[in-house]
Amino acid sequence: MKHFQFVFTGPECTGKTIVSEGLSEETGRPMVYEYARVYLDLLNKPYIRKDLDNIAIGQLSLETEAGLFEYDFSICDTDLTVLYIWSAYKYGHVSAIIEEGLYNNLQNKHYFLCYPDLPWEPDPQRENPNDREELYDLYEKLLNELEASYTILKGSIEQRLNECRQLIIDRGFIL
Repeated sequence: MKHFQFVFTGPECTGKTIVSEGLSEETGRPMVYEYARVYLDLLNKPYIRKDLDNIAIGQLSLETEAGLFEYDFSICDTDLTVLYIWSAYKYGHVSAIIEEGLYNNLQNKHYFLCYPDLPWEPDPQRENPNDREELYDLYEKLLNELEASYTILKGSIEQRLNECRQLIIDRGFIL
C-alpha cells in the first residue's frame, strides 16, 4: 500500500494543529508539522513573497520524509494549499514552485478542511482575524478545482477529532 496522508487545511485558528496533533498521538502515526512556523520563527524579519517558495520547499521535504517511514499513513498539520491560498490572497500571485508543488503532490491525500467556527486566538504569526470565512471559501473553491478528496470539519475540537477518526476507519485504516 502506498503511503497515505491526511492533511489539515483552512484559515488560521481553525483547529488544524491541535486536531492533527491529537490525531497523530492517538493513532501513533507520524505528524508533519507546519514548516512555515519554524521558518518564520528563524527569519527575524518580515517575510516577503519569495519566502513562501522557501517554505514550500521545506514543507514538501517534510511530507516526503514522513512517507519514508513504515507507516500506512501520516498526519499533516498543513500542506501547500495554505501557501497557495495565502500567496494568491496576500500577493495576488502564486509562484510556479508553489503551484507545481501542490498539483504534483495530490495523490494519496485526503484533506480535512477546517471551518472557522472556533474562537480566534491571537498568535504572532496569525494575520487575519476578520476574514476567515472569506479565506475558507477560497480553500473550498481550491479543493474543488483540484478535485481533491476532502471533509469539512465543524464544531468543537472533540467533534472534529471524532469525525477524523471515523473517516480514517471508513477508509480502511486500523487505528
